[in-house]
Amino acid sequence: MSRFIFHTLVYSIIAGIFLGLLMKWMQYVTGYKIYTLLMNVDYIPILKEYTFPGWVEFTFHLIIAVILAYVIVWIAWKKSFTRKQLISFTVIVNIVIAIALYPTTTLSDRTPPLLSFPSFGLWLVAHIAYGVVLGILLARLIPFRLKNRREGVV
Repeated sequence: MSRFIFHTLVYSIIAGIFLGLLMKWMQYVTGYKIYTLLMNVDYIPILKEYTFPGWVEFTFHLIIAVILAYVIVWIAWKKSFTRKQLISFTVIVNIVIAIALYPTTTLSDRTPPLLSFPSFGLWLVAHIAYGVVLGILLARLIPFRLKNRREGVV
């Protein structure tokens, strides 16, 4: 069980770093501030009062990535997902999250305008890519998980 928990943690951090680097690169290449939006905490009441260095903002992002991965794995375990189902579910969850979070751009003057369709498109594509990467990594846990579950270990 501890190996399972550890791998979920590692995979979520890898995928979270991937998303951050992808968005940083996309912002560099296009000029659309999607990485800035990813790091933005202006919509969180207490945190919006502070200015954090970039590494702290990135740590917040990774904490959310870890929590999200554990929630996804828990749901996948409860529903006994196959690898394909887990990957599909992870991508769908990330599409929903991307769509739900994008409007927070209106709460900051540092992020793209709400109606910047190129920004929204890049934001969505990056979250889909993140969902695929996270889903593939988490799917590696399934054979171990199902084997132990059938044997009554977990």
